[in-house]
Amino acid sequence: MPKDISDRFSKYVLLPSFQTEGELKDGLVELSQPILHPDEHPGLHITNNPVEIVIHCSASKFGDGATFNQWHIARGFNQIGYHFVILNQYPVNRVVEYKELNGRIQLGRPLYAQGAHVKGHNKNSIGICMVGLPTEGLTAELPLSGGESVFSPQQVYAMHALVGWLSSIFSIKKENIHGHNFYASKLCPGFKVEEYTFLHESPILKSFFAV
Repeated sequence: MPKDISDRFSKYVLLPSFQTEGELKDGLVELSQPILHPDEHPGLHITNNPVEIVIHCSASKFGDGATFNQWHIARGFNQIGYHFVILNQYPVNRVVEYKELNGRIQLGRPLYAQGAHVKGHNKNSIGICMVGLPTEGLTAELPLSGGESVFSPQQVYAMHALVGWLSSIFSIKKENIHGHNFYASKLCPGFKVEEYTFLHESPILKSFFAV
């Protein structure tokens, strides 16, 4: 990975890629350890007690933790509002492609800190952002843009795995996994998470949930 890209991940930690369910579980354990100490972020509310997960899209065709941190600070946030970012292959722009980043999970705001991603539900939730720009409809299945899937298979796999793991360690019930559009009149994340079949049929999630 080029140095300019690896430097972007010195603060917004990039987790290893996973090829098997076993590697996935072992790797996700890293997320249980706080990456940043609360004293480093005096403006954050260190009160997060997650009981639900909210899935977002970035509403952009590119981006990473550093990108969204800049955008959120420009909007008046202390730092990036999401706890996790699931990358596609375009972290900086749509010109330069980094295929090795596709589907990688990146840490955003510390898990113990209250997020800034869904009005009225930040105090006890975990925000996951998938990089992508949905433009068509709102159904129970994954969104399209120009007839093509907005999220890559690698991103979808990572999303299933991350949701399953977080649900397991925080005892979050399936009925408390939502999309941003559940709480606001928005397209984000481009599909109806509550009706999405992965909550019932994903082999990955079955390894975490008692279904």
